[in-house]
Amino acid sequence: MNYSRTLPSIVAAFVVLLTVLSSASAIAQVPAVSVINQSGGNTSANTFGWEFTVGPEAITVLSLGFWDDGADGLLESHEVGIWDLGSEVLMGSTTVAAGIADPIDGAGWRYNSSLSAFELSPNTTYVIGAQVNAFAEQVGFLAGPNATNITPAAGIAAFVQGRFSSLSTFAFPNTPSGEGTYFGPNFLFLETSVPADATSIGEVKSAFSSGS
Repeated sequence: MNYSRTLPSIVAAFVVLLTVLSSASAIAQVPAVSVINQSGGNTSANTFGWEFTVGPEAITVLSLGFWDDGADGLLESHEVGIWDLGSEVLMGSTTVAAGIADPIDGAGWRYNSSLSAFELSPNTTYVIGAQVNAFAEQVGFLAGPNATNITPAAGIAAFVQGRFSSLSTFAFPNTPSGEGTYFGPNFLFLETSVPADATSIGEVKSAFSSGS
């Protein structure tokens, strides 16, 4: 074996492999929706959120979050969860901490990733909701029944409508909100079936083979 030729080839292969892994990590956590022109707004004590339908592939929820108006820290903690619309079964939940303990993304959501990741089934409708105490927190309110300022991520077939619960505690948002949506909650997910980059994998194989 020609070791002087093998070592550079192995190094090159690892560089390609790290590039592939970096690309995978870059797409690992996708926000479910992007929202523009939402404004801070006070609410009564309820669980507020929105309804959505998963696309043709299952997705894995990694983190749940709450919008931080002004990006200056949340005034209180918020329990956030996702329910199956049909059965009203809670699929998973966590608490986003008050203040700045949980990291914030560029769009203003603070995410907590301490929950056990869970899967949402393809072509199935769910509801995400976050509990808010009366007038304690500014939440991301988007007026109007249409979704012109809402962009679902690839993997989310559709934003359906806003919802809220009729209870003051953390509970399934059982009532359509009609004239507006509170985008307090959001979530980060990974598509369960992420296709491998065949070109990059081929480059890795080629780099290793050239050193043999």
